[in-house]
Amino acid sequence: MDAEVEASEAKLHEAFAGFIEERAGEYGAVLTCRSGTFLPGYYRPTVRWPVGVYSGDTLAAVVGMSSEPWPSLAMNFGPVVEEAIASATDLRHAYQEGLLGTVMPLACYYTCIEDHLESRLMGPVSGRDAAVNPAFADLTYRDAYRVFCQRLMATGHYDVVCYATRDRTDLGGPFRYPDPELTFAALVARISSHVSQLPKWN
Repeated sequence: MDAEVEASEAKLHEAFAGFIEERAGEYGAVLTCRSGTFLPGYYRPTVRWPVGVYSGDTLAAVVGMSSEPWPSLAMNFGPVVEEAIASATDLRHAYQEGLLGTVMPLACYYTCIEDHLESRLMGPVSGRDAAVNPAFADLTYRDAYRVFCQRLMATGHYDVVCYATRDRTDLGGPFRYPDPELTFAALVARISSHVSQLPKWN
């Protein structure tokens, strides 16, 4: 990871952690976030989760993250999908093998893409593709990311997912949520609800 990418990732994590900790208070939860949480994997020796969310000393949730400006959101669509699924699969199997202790952390995913004109016009399916899942055939990248996030939850890979768009992912400006069920508020509420149900001795 080069210095520029590392600095950008650190900035994203810092901002995300601040949002989580601030908004959680609205739901009656006191949470802290740590960047770069490493957990044992099942298919891999260890898996790095960009953010770990803690209630006291208990790891309450882990958050997979991606932030994609144009044109990398197009070039990285496949790798983003693959890493998200791999990390979630590693997490669940590691827990089933007893590698994560007695409390299964909530599996969360957050992605933000640049709401660029091209992301509204172009999609991941080209005329050269011989075999295509019909669900993606006519989608733009903006909508393909939405379907990807919806399916992460529908298949049980993640407990909660936030899908946001922004004029530029690395600059200020309002977030937009193409799916009203995949919002940041829903993510924080789900984490807070999970924390309230943790055993008191944790």
